Amino acid sequence: MRKRNVGIQLSPNALMEH
Repeated sequence: MRKRNVGIQLSPNALMEH
């Protein structure tokens, strides 16, 4: 779950894609 938080900070678009 921590990796998800990092992805969002790195690129908010990743959250929508996932």
